[in-house]
Amino acid sequence: MKVKSNEAYPVASVYEAVSKQESEQMDFNTKIAYDHGSKYKLKKSEALSLKKKIMGADKSITDEMATKIVDVLPKYPETLDALLVPYKIKLEEGVKEKIISLVKEVV
Repeated sequence: MKVKSNEAYPVASVYEAVSKQESEQMDFNTKIAYDHGSKYKLKKSEALSLKKKIMGADKSITDEMATKIVDVLPKYPETLDALLVPYKIKLEEGVKEKIISLVKEVV
């Protein structure tokens, strides 16, 4: 596969792209991505919509952070905090609750 951009894509997007290939043509890593994606809860359109809403919740949330949140679908503020540790960002309680409620709407 050729790298087309550095944009972060949710698992649902990757799964949809990978699932178009025939299993005989998949290499080991592609098969792993396919298996992982098949267990994911959201469709591509749902994942991208949620990602956009999360990014709109606070302007400090980057594309990469929103993608991580969409992939994990945290249901508790503590889980959300743990996801954001590598990014060295702390969200206000109101923003965290908004993100958690957005996640709960789709799960």
